[in-house]
Amino acid sequence: MRVTGAAHGMGKEMALKLSEQGAIVVCWDISQDGLNETVKEIEEGGGKAVGDVVDVSDREQVLAAAQRVRDQVGDVTMLFNNAGIISCKPLLQHSHKELHRIFNVNVFSQFYTLEAFLPQMLEMKKGHVIAMSSAAGVQGAAFIVPYSSSKFAVTGLMDSLHEEVRYSHSNSNVKFTTVHPFIVSTGLVQAPRIRFNSLTPITSPKKAVETIIDGVLRDREVIFVPSYGEILYRVAKWVILNSS
Repeated sequence: MRVTGAAHGMGKEMALKLSEQGAIVVCWDISQDGLNETVKEIEEGGGKAVGDVVDVSDREQVLAAAQRVRDQVGDVTMLFNNAGIISCKPLLQHSHKELHRIFNVNVFSQFYTLEAFLPQMLEMKKGHVIAMSSAAGVQGAAFIVPYSSSKFAVTGLMDSLHEEVRYSHSNSNVKFTTVHPFIVSTGLVQAPRIRFNSLTPITSPKKAVETIIDGVLRDREVIFVPSYGEILYRVAKWVILNSS
């Protein structure tokens, strides 16, 4: 199992939870201190983990780190592509550099990790790719336009790739799951201002990971966090479409 963004928030919780279930967890992040803490907690709990400082927006770093993973622990059968960044301000206040950074981390990192690990999964005819999109990846939101756009891209990537693998590798058992959290209280950023705030639940990383793992074990292709989030999304969509 390989988790990106494993130094904090949902990535860390996912690494800890999967370790409890017996998985060897490979943790990637740009924070050495955060990685050390995650690996330490896993090992103190009796689990096995490997930490590696990787900037997932850098293709060469991803490919090199993937080879180190294969050398250290063997083939990876589950990817949790969680790394992501958000900027909460009007679109026109974003610099060119900020826009590129958001898409490099949130979108292109997904392509790089797939390039690194999907061929082996298809060859083995087994594996599971879990990608972190967002509720903002199915419904646009003000003041997080670049982030929302990047998460729509992740949703499209996963939907399209799933269909492509159905056709090109019909006998494969590689699974794909897209996760759409609403607001998760990681403490990294202030909650964005969005429509229907009163309907928008705030979830703890621990509870979010419990929902994700439950959905993954059920082989769900789409997971909303919290689980009733899909209902909230459909209600909000209906209100928007029918408002004057």
